[in-house]
Amino acid sequence: MRTKADLMALEWTIAALNSTPSVQEVDLPMKWVAERYGDVYSAAAPALRVRASAMRAADVVDVTAELHTQVGFQCSRCAEPATMPLDTAFEHHFVGPGGIEAGEGEDFDPEVDGDPDLSEHDGQRVQLDELCIEYAILALPDVPLCKEDCLGLCPQCGHNLNEGPCDCKNKPDAFSPWNALASLKLNR
Repeated sequence: MRTKADLMALEWTIAALNSTPSVQEVDLPMKWVAERYGDVYSAAAPALRVRASAMRAADVVDVTAELHTQVGFQCSRCAEPATMPLDTAFEHHFVGPGGIEAGEGEDFDPEVDGDPDLSEHDGQRVQLDELCIEYAILALPDVPLCKEDCLGLCPQCGHNLNEGPCDCKNKPDAFSPWNALASLKLNR
């Protein structure tokens, strides 16, 4: 589980920000991969490399970030181990406390009706660690493949078709429900 010491590697004090972008580069530990995706993904690099910039106009802080790392996984088609780069970027905007609901109706729910790229800051600082992790998770495919044209496994014998064709297509499947029909002769 992430501790408070694991967090706050990437943050800005709002009072120190102005219209000139402030840039930070940090490496966030890859503990989040095992915590949130241990059954699908693993860390293939020691850190999530983040390059982020922040600038402020009044109470609004605009943040842009680039994320880079490597993740390991088992291919969803051929079951072979593989790695892939995770490279993504995002923009996010932070408004002052109460700024999201300002001017909205009384039935406004920021979780449902709000902009996913908009958050409130606490008036003191903007912290990006968890936000970077969330954007990295969103960039991961639900069905990871070792290569886009992966052929997968033969459904009859389990041979990895990326290594070449199998010879089981010429053999009848002993468990096929269609075997009984193969012996029928049609009279014409």
